[in-house]
Amino acid sequence: MLVLFAKTRLNYDNLYNPYLRNSRTSVFGSSRDLLVEQLPPVSSWGTQFAVPSTPKRIDREDIIKIVCHQDGTHVLIDAVALQCNSGGSLQKKLNTTSFPHYIISTKPILVASIVLSQKAELAETLTDPAMTLIIPERQYAQVYTISTPRSSSAYLNGADYTNYLTLVIRKNNVHLLMMDGAYLDAAYSNIIWMDVPYTNTGGRVALSTAHIGIPPGTHTITTSESDATFMCIVSGSADRESYAYMAGMRLEVINPSCTQLLQSSFTDGLDNDCDGKVDEELCDHTDDDRDGRTDEDCAIRDAVISQGNVTALVNRTARLYGAFI
Repeated sequence: MLVLFAKTRLNYDNLYNPYLRNSRTSVFGSSRDLLVEQLPPVSSWGTQFAVPSTPKRIDREDIIKIVCHQDGTHVLIDAVALQCNSGGSLQKKLNTTSFPHYIISTKPILVASIVLSQKAELAETLTDPAMTLIIPERQYAQVYTISTPRSSSAYLNGADYTNYLTLVIRKNNVHLLMMDGAYLDAAYSNIIWMDVPYTNTGGRVALSTAHIGIPPGTHTITTSESDATFMCIVSGSADRESYAYMAGMRLEVINPSCTQLLQSSFTDGLDNDCDGKVDEELCDHTDDDRDGRTDEDCAIRDAVISQGNVTALVNRTARLYGAFI
């Protein structure tokens, strides 16, 4: 199994749970807190991410950290194009006070959202550094069970946080959401849903996101239909205190491991150069996919294949990168 986070690679054969942590961290401010997150294996990374706003953000942005698995990874953040290589990372401040964001990439990436430090004591936005991973859409689950923590801070004297659920789901499935056995739209009449930009392409229904204030304790959030999956982030805030974590995710292998071949391979239906594409070049002694190599994973155009009395004409058209829009 391979785990990767910004220039660090962990390869292991046995079962381990790697965690990323940074103690007493300040993020563009003076208040400090522990940032910690369990890292998923590279095989479960994705290419499509809805980045919701952080609840009750009034005067602070969030930081989005993106880690890339493969060289030549093109990333779009709300149609702004960026690029990074294997083990490299991108970092960008996003204004999440007004609207959510959408990230897509040509190759699998890991995305984390980091909450900034509080500006000052009793500032307009009460918060502290916190970090959560953003789940790729293909890893959304159908049921989550969560628990809200209590503060150990001297500022709060062990009191509860103000707790929130942040949900992302296809707009046509919003009415299927339930918490503790009751439909959300019946229990919470004042939920404000907002469409995630750039998610209604290709005839798909847009993703929609909302924040819901929840009481302290343990809760189960689900949908009434098994194929209506969604993302759930749990967070809470107080004076110089905050937390955030993803309620869970599937760990399906959507980015399988790949063995790169050193020699050319012709029309074999395999991804021989580990770029997520199959037979994407033409066997024409040209670097068709613009990766610095020639015919490393190519298809022979108009190859005639005979089998018994059947003759088939196979025309494999190379899938080129082209302009990334």
